[in-house]
Amino acid sequence: CHDVRGPNDVWTVDFKGWWNADDGARCEPLTVRDAHSRFVLCAQLVHDTCSEAVKAEFEQLFKEHGLPRAIQVDNGPPFACTRAVCGLTKLSAWWVALGIRVIRGRPAHPQDNGAHERMHLDMRYEVEDVGADSIAVQQERLDTWRQEFNHVRPHEALSQQTPASVYHVSPRPYKGPRDACYPPHA
Repeated sequence: CHDVRGPNDVWTVDFKGWWNADDGARCEPLTVRDAHSRFVLCAQLVHDTCSEAVKAEFEQLFKEHGLPRAIQVDNGPPFACTRAVCGLTKLSAWWVALGIRVIRGRPAHPQDNGAHERMHLDMRYEVEDVGADSIAVQQERLDTWRQEFNHVRPHEALSQQTPASVYHVSPRPYKGPRDACYPPHA
């Protein structure tokens, strides 16, 4: 990750990759993690991966945790678009309007976000592979996993501290997007 010196310098984000609950419901977790503390801010099954649904999740995260300085993403929707101006989507343009820098990994290089992908592997073995009767039960298991990951497990990279003992809320509160001020002729 780029320039990570403390909590909320960079948040990493991705979709874990979907699987089916035992009842056939599609489980697609949006995952957000603080790069410095490894604190998992979000492991939420979303009903839709479009910009508006994901924006609602981020709005809640920003209200609860404040704003990061940067968000690191891959090049897929709804986070980035390789064919758009500056690679921005509605979601990432909103982040920029909030004063958040968007860091995009190289196309086809998941290792650029390797620690996040490694967390996904833990989630796969400990949540996905165990299965659940329904999407509601699957979300309960994700919540339990996130609680344990953040508050119980010591991490070697954190000198055997837990992510929760290292993470703190951002000093940059969420106030909504800044109003754009354009000259009359623009």
